[in-house]
Order: sequence, then C-alpha cells, then structure tokens
Amino acid sequence: MQKFMDFMEKYFIPVAAKIGAQKHLIAVRDGFVSIMPIVMAGSFATLINALPVPGYKEFMEKTFGIEWKFVQNAIWDASFGVMSLLVVFTTAYSLAKSYEKDGIACATVCYASLAMFYGVVPVGGDSFKGATGLFVALGIALIFGTIFCKLLGNPKLLIKMPDGVPPAVSKSFAALFPSMIVLVLAGITKAILVWVFGINSIHQLVLDSIQGPLMGVFTAGLAPILFLIFLQQLLWFFGLHGSNVLAPVINAILLPLTTLNIEAFNLGNKPENIINSQFLDSFVNMGGSGATICLLIAIFIVSKNKANKIIANLSVAPGLFNINEPVIFGMPIVLNPIYIIPFIIVPLVCAIIAYLATLWGIMPVIGILAPWTTPPVIGAWMSTGSFRGALVALINIAVGTALYLPFVMAADKKAILEESQGLAQ
Repeated sequence: MQKFMDFMEKYFIPVAAKIGAQKHLIAVRDGFVSIMPIVMAGSFATLINALPVPGYKEFMEKTFGIEWKFVQNAIWDASFGVMSLLVVFTTAYSLAKSYEKDGIACATVCYASLAMFYGVVPVGGDSFKGATGLFVALGIALIFGTIFCKLLGNPKLLIKMPDGVPPAVSKSFAALFPSMIVLVLAGITKAILVWVFGINSIHQLVLDSIQGPLMGVFTAGLAPILFLIFLQQLLWFFGLHGSNVLAPVINAILLPLTTLNIEAFNLGNKPENIINSQFLDSFVNMGGSGATICLLIAIFIVSKNKANKIIANLSVAPGLFNINEPVIFGMPIVLNPIYIIPFIIVPLVCAIIAYLATLWGIMPVIGILAPWTTPPVIGAWMSTGSFRGALVALINIAVGTALYLPFVMAADKKAILEESQGLAQ
C-alpha cells in the first residue's frame, strides 16, 4: 500500500492537480454550474408535461385545454433548447474572470462568434442550439475567448478616453479593437471551412466526428462509466475534488445524453441512454461521491468510536443533500488506507446494479434531470418517474452499507488500538 501511495503522490497527483487548476477546464465547469438553475427549470417543465400517472394527460387536457403544455414547452425552449447559447456565454465569462479581464465583453464577443457558425435551418430542423451543439460552443468560448483575453489590455489596441467619461463607456471602447479582431477571425474561419473545405455545418461535422463517438463510448457498455467513477474516487481519496476535475467530461459528454433522454420523455417516447449524467447523481453519488450515505448508516449501525459518531452526526444533514465534504475530510477518508477500498468499490457496485436493473427492465431509463442536491431515493424516483427507480436506489444503499460495515469495524479496532497505545505511553 505504501509503495502505491508513494507512486501516486509522485506521478499521478501532481498531474491531476494541474488539470484541476487549469483555467480553461475551470471555465467549462463554472460555465455549466451557472446555467444549472435554468436547466433545472426546463427539467421540471418536462416532468409536468409527462408525469407518469395514469389519466394525468387526459385530466390536464380537460382542465386546461389541448394547449396545456404551452408554458412548459416555452420553458423547455428557453433552457435545453438554447443550452449551447447559454454555455458559450457563461463559459467565456468565467474564462475572462480567470484572466482578470472584462467578463461581459468576452462573453458577448464569443456569443456573437458562435452566431456566425449557425447556418440556415429548415422548419423543424435541428439548429444545434441545444445540447448537440455543446462541443462547438465550448470550443468557441475557449479558443476565441482566450484570444480576446490576450488582446484586451494591449496598449497598441487600447482607445483611451478623456477623464470624465463614464467607466462603462471606457470599458466598451477598450474592448472595441479586440472584439473586432476576434469577430474577423471567426468570420475568416467560417469562410475557410465553407470555401476551402466545403463544410457548411461545423456543428454536424463535430457531432459526427467527435461528440457523437464520445457519447457512443458511454452508451456502448459499462466499462467507460466504471473507469470514470474509479478515477473520480481516486482523485477524492488523494484530496482532489474528483467531481470538479471531471466536470468538463461529465457536462460535455454525459449531460447531452441526459438531454436526449429528456427530449424523448417530453415527446412521450422511451428514453434510450442508460448511462448519463443523472445516472451518476441518482444511483452512484448517493450522499456524495463514494456513496457516503452508506458509510454514515454503517457508522450508526456498528461503530462504537465516539469521534466517528460525532462526525457522522454532523455529516448526516448535508449528506442527505449529497454534500459529503464533512465525511471525506472529517473521518477522514482522504489518504485513509482503511476506507480506500469501500470508497472506490461501493460506487462501482452501485453503478453495476443500477445499470443491470435498467437493462433488464426492472426500472425505466432515466428521463428527468433532478437537482444534484435532491436526497437519495427521492432523486431516483424523480429521474426515472417510477417507484421502481426508488427501490433500486434503496437496494444500492443496502448493498453499499453492507460493504462499508466491515471497514467501519476495522477502523474502530484501529482507533481503539491507537488509543490504548497512547494511554500506555
């Protein structure tokens, strides 16, 4: 174990720490976090449209008329329907802030740059303003946003305004030349794509060649998501925020899979993607990464260590809303060789159980996006629209608790031994 710890601390942790602190990845993470309230509103609108209750649709039509979905559909169009437009703005804004530049100016010019790459769309066609256009939106925010931030503040491009001019006007003129340069570069890029390479839709190209295949990796089977979960837990064990480090991957690849399921659910069709971002929240990260709600239950059942019980009592309230930093850093789980095995194994087992339960038709495929702070079991019920989803989550908690129990008892014995040795000295 010590050799493994030394190897990880020497080679793995420094690289992971640099990745976690990389400005562009942080911008992507914060960009998605910023739009979560709007995305949640769209998800609840979908739930209202397709609540899986017998006779619900007929009741709503009789009560409110055949257009009873109008408001919910409008909310959908303003959230999931324009997700890429929202993300390019928030990601560019976050990136500019990391460079200590004008966030609004950067977000605005990146939004305008993205607008150039949308073609004429026939009625009923896909304009790639939703989740299918995320890769292009993120690419434009990161590439053109970085160029803008590098240009902004350059003395040769700065228009100095006389004293007494309002600050907002001064900032606007300071961004004039950088904005013009970025927009010209975006226009030239599109011209090259169309005139030289004959690419009329960069969105379709990226979807077919990059985003689609990456999404397909996670729909092909269990192995990719199990590797992702393993990596997330390993990062947490070494004190790095695994969820934040991997957030760009989860949001750019797994969130669109959730969105496709929600679209199908909203249309009354059967969702198809078993693995998606909500799958992790509903059935894997119960109580937080490591399914630590199971650890808390195990402590309440068998632990006789007062310190553990105090930490568990303090952690249970945030744990019910999937916030588990008090457990991870309080027990601690970080760099604790006793808990590394269940901390990694339990989420993997939970993922396998939930995947098989969905594959075998025991519960429906996830079709709703629930807030990540929704308590375990309730989140599973909401996201699947079925009490069978809640039952599978309960089974995961029971199995996870059983797996944590022997390690809690081992930690108790170690604590008692260390205490007795301390008294003897």
